[in-house]
Amino acid sequence: MTQYEAQPLTQAKLKQLMTYCPETGIFIRKVKSAARNIVGEQVGWKNDAFGYLKTSITLNKKSRKYYMHRLAFLYMTGQFPKGVIDHLNGIPSDNRYSNLKEGTQSNNAKNTKLNNKNTSGIMGVYRASKCDRWAAELISEGVKYRLGSHKSFFEACCARKSAENQHNFHNNHGRR
Repeated sequence: MTQYEAQPLTQAKLKQLMTYCPETGIFIRKVKSAARNIVGEQVGWKNDAFGYLKTSITLNKKSRKYYMHRLAFLYMTGQFPKGVIDHLNGIPSDNRYSNLKEGTQSNNAKNTKLNNKNTSGIMGVYRASKCDRWAAELISEGVKYRLGSHKSFFEACCARKSAENQHNFHNNHGRR
């Protein structure tokens, strides 16, 4: 590695730059890193449509952006997560350590909120217009399960909920 290549961020370096409170999920700056940064201020900003917090860290004159939930994991465990980080309560800016869980993209999909375009109010349940019945389906680990067509909305919801339980979906899955 030459002197101009960016060093990998380590737990030790992160702890030199900022402190993290696992109970609140907040990072506080320990050193001034740019003209506009102030020691003692909260670190991170919302930088995407999904509401995740990010920050920028400069090592060897190379600046790189990091998601704050990934930094929380590094701060607490000493390594970056290998997979994705799931915010258990579904709030992407809540970086309390108890709210973060390392997992796979497939596991993370089992804790998603209801899409704005959903018309039934229940994830995976929809009106099958061709046969005037309610249909239910579920995707788990990349496999689509058709859970049948049902005479009533309630029956379709029950089929979907039963399949969610069978496939270990999170209790928050489908929240508004």
